[in-house]
Amino acid sequence: MESKRWKAWARRLYRAAGWTDEEVTVRIVSGKALRSLNRLFRGEDAFTDVLAFPAEAPVGPDVPRLAGDIAVSADAVREQSRIYGHSEEEELKILMAHGVAHLLGWKDDTPAAKKRMRRVERKLIQAADLAGEED
Repeated sequence: MESKRWKAWARRLYRAAGWTDEEVTVRIVSGKALRSLNRLFRGEDAFTDVLAFPAEAPVGPDVPRLAGDIAVSADAVREQSRIYGHSEEEELKILMAHGVAHLLGWKDDTPAAKKRMRRVERKLIQAADLAGEED
């Protein structure tokens, strides 16, 4: 999907999350770069597929409302799409939705929490995809 279409899909994803004017930064980085971020910010020296960083910015009438930042591993997108048998585009949607779910406060630290989070991700993706059909 080209950049313009990804940006439009991401805006629909954010609306599906209930955000109207919040800003989110999404970076697609190498697996090695994401591992460095994981080590730096979470103290975990391990590869991961996505990290989310909720914003801790002041809120005011002239200050943009920041939801946070999401970093996605391009290497994980390629590998996981191959493992799970779907396109890289679909895997990127899943990882972006996963990052948004984290920004919304969802956790995936237990098997039950992971299951709930997967449902949230699917709902976000379906809502974003459906909104695109309406455009």
